[in-house]
Amino acid sequence: MTLEQEELALDALSGLSSLFGDEKLAAHLNERIRAFRGNFDTLESALGALVIGRVAGWRVLRLVHSPQTYRRYESILGLEFQGTFPWSDELVMPERGPYAKKSVGLKVTDALGNFWDMVKTGDARKRAAEPLDATMKDTPAL
Repeated sequence: MTLEQEELALDALSGLSSLFGDEKLAAHLNERIRAFRGNFDTLESALGALVIGRVAGWRVLRLVHSPQTYRRYESILGLEFQGTFPWSDELVMPERGPYAKKSVGLKVTDALGNFWDMVKTGDARKRAAEPLDATMKDTPAL
């Protein structure tokens, strides 16, 4: 690595540290970015999922991404979104973060409950009769 490349890497590490407020996470991500081989759009999306997951929670990510994409992002970043960091007992991201309420999909899922449980118990017919507008009244405009 040339001196210029080393300086750029340090600048990137500093930027990651300030973004996440965690030097160990920044160093981990810097290494994952350095070692990444593949489509840069995928790396960008994985990093974006980490940022959104830390403020909205992993439940929102599970609704937004297919299971394959969710696992691919975990693999790219070397982190289990529902787990703890390899170097501490701190959660990678909460189940629901402070911005989880911004997810319309999560509100609908919460309002309907577990779809398959409702189908098995016949509760789906009762829920279908309830107006969805009543459950969505607190949803902020997008």
